[in-house]
Amino acid sequence: MIGVGGAVLYSLVFRAQGDSGPAALILALGAIAAFLVARSSWRRGFARHRGHRVETSARSRLRRILPLGWSVDKTPPFVSGVGNVDMLIRTSRHGFVVEIKSWQAWDNTERNRAAVAQARNLLQAVAGRDSRKWQAVIWLPEGKKKRVRLDRDVIVVAGSPVSLLWVLHLMILRFL
Repeated sequence: MIGVGGAVLYSLVFRAQGDSGPAALILALGAIAAFLVARSSWRRGFARHRGHRVETSARSRLRRILPLGWSVDKTPPFVSGVGNVDMLIRTSRHGFVVEIKSWQAWDNTERNRAAVAQARNLLQAVAGRDSRKWQAVIWLPEGKKKRVRLDRDVIVVAGSPVSLLWVLHLMILRFL
């Protein structure tokens, strides 16, 4: 906005002198480009902030209803080249690498394929650390339709923390 205002003021000053020429046009185009870049950056920042807020809220709600004998790592590991593990849930014999996404729907888009690849890579990095049987899970806590889907070797769960725990129990009992 400031850049656009500056371009308009600059243009008016040169018009008053009778020599507006291409300098005002170049300045106006530069100001518009700067505005578009700033708006895009703001949108990405807003989306990341929202995603972080959804992750924090979902993790907190799940911890409150976790069954006895189950645990969630307080400081999940960071895997170089892949990212951080949003949540590690452990039982006595099983472990779940949970990647939390703030999306409301799961479809066949590039971002979903990237999320599956990320979950797989996180699983490979974590699975060898102990003798538990590990499973990668992508959880959409704000998913509009409660749904469970097996996307190759990654389980996708949309719905509340109760829905997630229900699916994890089924995994442990080998129904999925």
